[in-house]
Amino acid sequence: MLWPIVGSYAAGAVTAALILIAASLPASKPVTLMGLGILSFAGLLVPSWLAPNIVRRGDGVGCGILCTFLQLLAGVSGPIFDVFFVRSQLDRKQVVATKAAIQLLGHLLKVVYFARWFAAGDASVAPLAITLAMLLAPLGTQLSRAVLDVISDAQFRSWTRALIAVIASIYLAQGLLLLLAETGSKVGILTFS
Repeated sequence: MLWPIVGSYAAGAVTAALILIAASLPASKPVTLMGLGILSFAGLLVPSWLAPNIVRRGDGVGCGILCTFLQLLAGVSGPIFDVFFVRSQLDRKQVVATKAAIQLLGHLLKVVYFARWFAAGDASVAPLAITLAMLLAPLGTQLSRAVLDVISDAQFRSWTRALIAVIASIYLAQGLLLLLAETGSKVGILTFS
């Protein structure tokens, strides 16, 4: 795990969380999903000197701000988060360990951010969802360790890039469909249930 990266990400993440707590900004799910898809593809396609790189301190802070905004407004930031790592020169084990520490921080910020809705009684989480998450987390950890031990750093980067592209495509399509459904229902043309 690389603590300087975790620290620069944390600086950006805490800043973004404080801004969102103070501002209570509403999110548009379709626009956020399409933005996730477009930004993910852009991060993969820009020249390497311009690509986001989690190792650069400023990029770590920027990743923390961007990913925390996305996590707290839309609930997801995965492909954008991965774009910051995929072109770094970190080996696969450094990537996984550093991302794990950063994601722990992200989960803690979500708990703090969403606690106000739980305290007000406006939200709830199904006990089954909590139980499944607790049971599947250790399983995922063990399975990922087995995979990391048999693949090379080059394969890890290649698979990561492919997964980013697939997930970005899904987000783009989902965002577009939601936008069409919203637009259609407002003008009475399309209805999706």
